[in-house]
Amino acid sequence: ATNHIDGLAVALGLASVGLPEGHNYCGAYVYHVMTTCGVNMPGPASRYAWVPSWFPLARLVPIEDAAPDDVAGYYSRPLGRLAHIGIIREVLTGYVIVNEGNTNNNGSRTGDGFYSRKRFKGQISKVARWATAIK
Repeated sequence: ATNHIDGLAVALGLASVGLPEGHNYCGAYVYHVMTTCGVNMPGPASRYAWVPSWFPLARLVPIEDAAPDDVAGYYSRPLGRLAHIGIIREVLTGYVIVNEGNTNNNGSRTGDGFYSRKRFKGQISKVARWATAIK
């Protein structure tokens, strides 16, 4: 790995959604983790590389009801859409701990690795529950 969008873990995640190295991989990371854990993800794998596809209306839950294994989505003003996601690991008063790919120590959506991030609940735009779809 070169601290860019490459390396074995990045390549595995991106391959799981049919993309080569060099693409942003937060959605691919979440897809790889979910499917490895036995979550049944409907539709083609490639759709999960696109962050907004993780948040269909039927899967949304209020942030107040967020739980471990839910997917947290973050809105990007410059892009005008949800543009980064991670898997909630722990819910605490006022904030959550989220495992994210393609982030860094500053919390960027185009980062250099995989991190557990402390995110205030107000930073999260949407929460989706997928882990109930275990195969």
